[in-house]
Amino acid sequence: MYGVNSSLSGSSVADECAKIEARPIDSGFLSSSDISDSENFTSEQLSAKSEFSDYFVSGNEVVEDGNMKVDNRVYFLSESLSKIKVEGSCTNDLSSDKSATEDAWGKKNKGQFILQDEHGNTHLHLAIYFCYSDMAFNLIRAAISPVYLDLLDQDGQSPLHLAVATNQYQIVRSLIVAGAHPGIRNSKGDSPLHIAARLGYYNCCRAILEPVRREEFKSLCLSYDEVHYKMVDLEQWNYEGQTCAHIAALNCHIDILRLLMRCGADINAREGRGGYTILHFAIQNKMEKLAYFLLSECSNLEADVTTYAGKSVLQLGLPINTGLSRTLLLRGAASPYSSEDEDMEECEDEVLKRNNHLYLHNSLLNGCA
Repeated sequence: MYGVNSSLSGSSVADECAKIEARPIDSGFLSSSDISDSENFTSEQLSAKSEFSDYFVSGNEVVEDGNMKVDNRVYFLSESLSKIKVEGSCTNDLSSDKSATEDAWGKKNKGQFILQDEHGNTHLHLAIYFCYSDMAFNLIRAAISPVYLDLLDQDGQSPLHLAVATNQYQIVRSLIVAGAHPGIRNSKGDSPLHIAARLGYYNCCRAILEPVRREEFKSLCLSYDEVHYKMVDLEQWNYEGQTCAHIAALNCHIDILRLLMRCGADINAREGRGGYTILHFAIQNKMEKLAYFLLSECSNLEADVTTYAGKSVLQLGLPINTGLSRTLLLRGAASPYSSEDEDMEECEDEVLKRNNHLYLHNSLLNGCA
């Protein structure tokens, strides 16, 4: 038998054969000995995965099969998908009308779409993570309800979170058109839009924010006829108390910040911890480019908004160049000195003047005497 050493004894040969027969069957999914070496991955996708999905690469993820190392999630994905039986000639015909055969097929295989591995990953999670775009599109079309597109893994990440994290904006758009919840949060409180704003993925932001057209919905050929879309909440906080606009500003993604403003984001919104606005962040982090963008392009910017401690941008105790400081004063920002400090200075000036007057008066009297 192939792969068995002829020098082994009869019992050893039998044992070895039993081990070989017990090995998982290669379904054709795995094309190389190491998944990270696959030509399907780009450096951008790999960097996004390493930054965002660290839980995917734990020490228990690799199964050693002889001399070959295999990610056991590929076994899960390939073996589970092989059990899905496609019946009816119209199932994969995207131009055909819906039929009873399609409905029966969807109900019969519903359990396969919501099946999760030990990390909470569904087939759709894994297809998106491994950048199997065609498979991801087919799984989106095969879902019998938008609810199945929002299943979360152990880190609270939906397929939409993963599609954004790997910058697959076409899949992001398909999920939005299919009815995936745009404001669903992961374990850090981040929505998919928070993630896109942090990583600077402009196309993913557009895919989430643009209204769905009827033509898009029809072209996707979903198994359901209607979706009740949820509005994107641009003022939604993550667990750090930050909106998407705050995150875009902190990472100096001005193009995304401009897009968020065009869609209705509040440029004067205060974050949840200290009440800082985007303008406060710009001054605190010495981001002059961001500050000049806010002052030049944002006509509705309110420079007089204060933090929860009652401090304006000029009262943070930070050095600001003269030109920017003058512009902020003209836009209504409170001066670096509080009213109490100014009152104290006026009182001190009056005391000094009174003392000087008394000193001069006493000196004159003493001189006359």
